[in-house]
Amino acid sequence: MNDRQTWLIVAAIMSGCGLASSASAQLAITDSTSAPTANILTSQLTDLGPGPQDNNRDYMNNGGTVGQTFTVGANSVLDDITIKGRGDSAQYYSGGPQPFTAGTIWSIQIASVNASTGALTPLDVEQNNTYVPTGGGADDTSYITYALANPVTLTAGQEYAFNVFVNDGTVGESWFGLAHSSSANYAGGTAENSNTSATSGTGPVNAYGAYAEANPGNYDYVFAAEGLPVPEPGTLAMLGLGSAGLLTALRRRRA
Repeated sequence: MNDRQTWLIVAAIMSGCGLASSASAQLAITDSTSAPTANILTSQLTDLGPGPQDNNRDYMNNGGTVGQTFTVGANSVLDDITIKGRGDSAQYYSGGPQPFTAGTIWSIQIASVNASTGALTPLDVEQNNTYVPTGGGADDTSYITYALANPVTLTAGQEYAFNVFVNDGTVGESWFGLAHSSSANYAGGTAENSNTSATSGTGPVNAYGAYAEANPGNYDYVFAAEGLPVPEPGTLAMLGLGSAGLLTALRRRRA
């Protein structure tokens, strides 16, 4: 077991016990040519098309953020969100897609969804401005994983949403297209309509300009939510007694 997995288990224990926890790490972003396979809480990892692209909804910076709603089958702690590029991305265009450079701001929001109104309540918002996709990320088809600095506790049956955004900060022309299925393949949620020009739903409710309404394209993004289930209440008492010692041992290893 590595340090990150140890922290995740401790977070699950402390969340279940009603105790606060925090991590000293910052949002980390990595990419891979392979889909994730470990600790998957829920996912839609099938790229079937990817189907017609909607310029207002399928890019991180067009008409609002890109998002997907999802649910989990058991109380869990969300550690990572993975998305997949569709091969249409760049920091800007000048005779062709230009690669990303350090300083680009990659953001993610995790929110709960109001079942009646679709309104989002942000639970965690994080950024990374040092990540550069492998090879520069122009026309990227990689799986990109956002490893949260502050894992988020999820309740079984509650609908959640993630939203992602990219902003180069200077040029102002960055874009990143997400791969999606050609139809609704995921039963636990839907591709989120984050287009701020849309007139239905509750309208923009936060700085991400997003609200949870089914994308009219009726498809799901290629994604995975990764983490670990929270221990059942019957085991929390025993595990809680050992959490302080586990944290102490971990701190000593890092000292």
